[in-house]
Amino acid sequence: MIEELIPLHRSAENLYLAIQSARESQPEDFWLIDCRDQAYVISRSSDLLLNDCKAAMEYAIAKRTEEQALYSFELAASANRMNSLIAIFLPLATLSSIFGMNLEHGFEHKYQPFGFIGVIICGLAFGLALKYLLLNRPVEVPKIDAFDAPILNRKPNPSEDR
Repeated sequence: MIEELIPLHRSAENLYLAIQSARESQPEDFWLIDCRDQAYVISRSSDLLLNDCKAAMEYAIAKRTEEQALYSFELAASANRMNSLIAIFLPLATLSSIFGMNLEHGFEHKYQPFGFIGVIICGLAFGLALKYLLLNRPVEVPKIDAFDAPILNRKPNPSEDR
């Protein structure tokens, strides 16, 4: 919509300027005064419409940006959960692959399920300990205040004015 409004707005402003120039060259023509006033109303209306469209577009962009930030945060939280699961089950898989379940240790016939259960318990305990030691940091949603943004609080540099 903005693409169609920009040429319309430009034409309305040029119409007003042209009629104003004609009015200045013919000061006694009252019909030009009416035309100039109508051209001003058209120019002002197109200006207001263009500004409203720009504001609506900027609002939509800001809303999408906020939604994107929320989705990004949810994705990071999901990745954190996945890392927690990996931290728990990686030691279990490592212990199972290193020692294997067919290791001859003498307990497989006398205490048949306890060797298997012991490896699982040790792997899970090691995985949980690893998770709590490495991944137990609270995740907070960052809140940004518009007045605390670094660009808004930046002091002007006099050398940038050149």
